[in-house]
Amino acid sequence: MEFEQITFSNYLASPLEPLSFEEMEDIHEQVLSNADTKNEDFKEFWEETIRSVIAYSSIRAKWNLMTKNEKMEKDNSRTSAHDLVINNFIVLERIFKMNDWDSKTWTEKLFLQSDNPTRNKDDLQSVRKRIGDFANYLAFVYALNGR
Repeated sequence: MEFEQITFSNYLASPLEPLSFEEMEDIHEQVLSNADTKNEDFKEFWEETIRSVIAYSSIRAKWNLMTKNEKMEKDNSRTSAHDLVINNFIVLERIFKMNDWDSKTWTEKLFLQSDNPTRNKDDLQSVRKRIGDFANYLAFVYALNGR
């Protein structure tokens, strides 16, 4: 069995629109700087979003270590976890809009789409991987700060 070198450079070389670390950092900063982080709705939903990204990231981090059979067994739960992350970002965008906070600065970078007042999960199918990548970045940041 050949050892596969899993590196950030390999990820960046992917043809599937990878996000640079700086881009992920910028999106994260835009979310936090444009929200009223003392707002109870934001705090509650941001925590829910972070819980969902950690759950998704846990599955995805193990993906390259799984056998084909293990992947088949976990595929539905991985997809469900990913869908929850996507839905949470959509709801987060709606919270921004309800509070007249600037969501455009981060949603256009994350979703690669113009503003859409009725955005739903189907609108984001082409950027699923991108949203999942950003979810993993958030899980990484929260893991580092959990020490």
